[in-house]
Amino acid sequence: MLAPMARRKRAPFPEQIRGEVNPFRSHTTPGRFAYRSMVARGLLEIPDLGMYSCGLLESFVIFYAVVALEDLIRELGNDLSRCRSLATEFPRYTELHSKARRRKRRYQQGDRDVATLLEPTAVNDLYHQVLGVRPFARQDIVRVRDLALVRHTIAHHGGLFRRQDTGRFRYYRVRPGAMIAPPTDFARESVVYLYEVGRAFEKTVRDRIFSRMKRRLPRRKLVPLFELFNYFGFLPSTQATLSPAERRAEALRVKAQLVQRCFVELGI
Repeated sequence: MLAPMARRKRAPFPEQIRGEVNPFRSHTTPGRFAYRSMVARGLLEIPDLGMYSCGLLESFVIFYAVVALEDLIRELGNDLSRCRSLATEFPRYTELHSKARRRKRRYQQGDRDVATLLEPTAVNDLYHQVLGVRPFARQDIVRVRDLALVRHTIAHHGGLFRRQDTGRFRYYRVRPGAMIAPPTDFARESVVYLYEVGRAFEKTVRDRIFSRMKRRLPRRKLVPLFELFNYFGFLPSTQATLSPAERRAEALRVKAQLVQRCFVELGI
């Protein structure tokens, strides 16, 4: 009999020391998205030495890239929903916080799958109501949703296209019962495409917010928004330091440099 959770000793999750240098500021939502997209593309550079089945790594890479985009959309909305400074120009800003969604009744019959999909049209509708913009370009909606359905199939159905799902695809033609095993070139092109869609999404939202807020807020209150948007993706020059005091001083210098570049970008 298992001991109650309150009294059971928890096993530490194993970790390993990494010597990686990450310039993407992955503590920010856009920075994490950029980092994850880089990782997804980098996985495709692993040479095939017969250690994995054809298409397995490519399937995972597409899965990972779609998840990175989904996380960008969800986490950016959550970040913005906590920015009280937006209230004067965007009074419904808290509605951008992610919410659990009910699945559409159309596909419930004979399907016990309760997972939801990324719905670009619904995301556009929400952002239009709250911010007055539709961040997904019209030409991307069908393709992004199909790639989200590919991710869903890999995650929940073992990478096999189900017969009841084939009618849901609108951009790709899929064969029921087929295993998802795309070629490397397709996976690489999909990663780049999803990254570009995510950056365009972020830029559309960012441009809309700063077009309204840059003249409304004092400069010091714009700085948290700069950080939320990862300082617009700028990568400053920096110097290697050794002592903690030197690292703190260099961090302050870099932040001041990034903030100034953001003000210049906004023309203020």
